Amino acid sequence: MNKKYSRYITGALILIMVFVAAIRMQNAASVGIDFNDTRIVITGPSGTEPFSIDYREIQSITLIDNYNSGTKVSGVQNRHLYYGTFHNDVYGTYALCAVPSIRSAIEIRTKNGIILFNYESEKVTAALSTSLTEFVSEKQQ
Repeated sequence: MNKKYSRYITGALILIMVFVAAIRMQNAASVGIDFNDTRIVITGPSGTEPFSIDYREIQSITLIDNYNSGTKVSGVQNRHLYYGTFHNDVYGTYALCAVPSIRSAIEIRTKNGIILFNYESEKVTAALSTSLTEFVSEKQQ
């Protein structure tokens, strides 16, 4: 093989590895939300447990403009994702499923505790909060 061909191959392999790493980082920083007939299921990166919220147990849904995550008890905490059990002075021990660069979050209070989560952006989180309030109200009837 000549040197020029070898450089192209090496460059292409490095580029592929960068794309694969970027895709993996994006997947590791994502929160999935599934609305089924009886509950909301929030999932995080592989290796973490999903949070399941029964519609009948929801007592309130509130949009929080600026949340304090507090300290991680268990789960994932990095610059891309907070996912797991956290503790702060406002909520005590609670579940957090959020992208930290998005400062707003949806607070769901249930009979069993508090869950804060956000999704995609401030604007999407706000719209989801409004829609979720109406959706849960219908599911609880």
